Amino acid sequence: MPVERICPASLLAVQYVLTKADAPDALLYPGQSAGEIELLILRNGLPIGWHLLPATPHDLLLHLGFELRQKPAILAAIDLSPALRDALKTVDGLTVTQIQAPDLSTAAALGSTPVLAGKMSPWVDLRRDALAARDPLRQLRTPLTAAVAAVVLFLLCASAAMIWRASRYDGMTDHYADAQQAVFRKVFPTGPVPADVRSRLESEERSLRGLSGDSAAPPPDQNGLLTLRDILTRLPAESTLRYRVLELRLDRQRFTLDGQAASHGDADRIAAALRKDKSLVVEPPRTEQLPGTGDAAGKGVSFTINGEAAGLTALAKRGAP
Repeated sequence: MPVERICPASLLAVQYVLTKADAPDALLYPGQSAGEIELLILRNGLPIGWHLLPATPHDLLLHLGFELRQKPAILAAIDLSPALRDALKTVDGLTVTQIQAPDLSTAAALGSTPVLAGKMSPWVDLRRDALAARDPLRQLRTPLTAAVAAVVLFLLCASAAMIWRASRYDGMTDHYADAQQAVFRKVFPTGPVPADVRSRLESEERSLRGLSGDSAAPPPDQNGLLTLRDILTRLPAESTLRYRVLELRLDRQRFTLDGQAASHGDADRIAAALRKDKSLVVEPPRTEQLPGTGDAAGKGVSFTINGEAAGLTALAKRGAP
C-alpha cells in the first residue's frame, strides 16, 4: 500500500479536535510520554508554535508568558491536571476552557479519514519535495484504466450495433427495390426496368393527370373507389326509366351526380334507388326543365343529386385506414 501522507500524529489529532470547536489562541494537551505536555500556539486557526514541555506549572507559565503576550487570550485544555489548572488561574486575562476529546491515537485515526478522502488539508504534510510520491496518479491508475476500457468497449459495441443496423437497412432497401421493379414489370411488361423506378412511375402518374385535365388532382383513394362502386351499383336499371349520367364528382365522402331524365319524377326515382343503400345519405334532387324548341320543348329535365357516404364517414371518425 503506497503512503499518501506523512503527518505528525499530535498535530493531526489536534486538527481533528479543533474542527469540532472554535479555534482558541493556544491548546494544551498531554504528551505521548508521562510527565510531558504539549503546547500549541494558534493564530487564525493555524499553528504558529509547538512546544514539548515538562508537566510542571513553572515551565508552563514561563512559555505562556513568552507566547501569549496579547490580552485577553483563550487557552483550550484537554485532560488538564489539577496542579496545572490552579497555576493557569493566576494568569491575568487568560480564559481556560476544557475540551472533551478522545486519546491521541484515536483522534489521529479519526483525522486521517477526511485527509485521505481529500476533505481536509493537514497542517503539516512531510510527503512533499524529495519525499513526494513519484507517481501521484498511482491510486487512480486502476480506476482510470477501467474507465478507459469501459469507454472503448462502449464505442466498439455502438459501432457494431450501427453496422448491424446499417446492414438491416441495406437489406430492406434491396427488398423494396425488388418490389418496385416487380410492380414496374407488371405495369409495363414490355419496357426495360429503369434505374430509378419511383421517378419513372411518378412521371407516368403526372402524364395521366395531364391527360385528365387536372394535373394537381391526387390519385383516387380506396374510400373514393368504394363510394363510386356503391353509387354505380345502386343506379336504377329499369327499362321503363330513361336517363343519362353526365358527370359524377367525388370529394372525400361527398358526391355529386349530374344527369338528365325524362321528368321530375324520374329524378326522384333515381334518388330513391340510391337511398336503398344504407351507407349513402342522399339529399332530394334539384331539377330544372331543359330548354328546347318545337316538339322537344319541355321534354326532359336536368337533375343534380348530392349525398354523402355515411359508412365511410364513420370509419374516418374512428380512425380506420
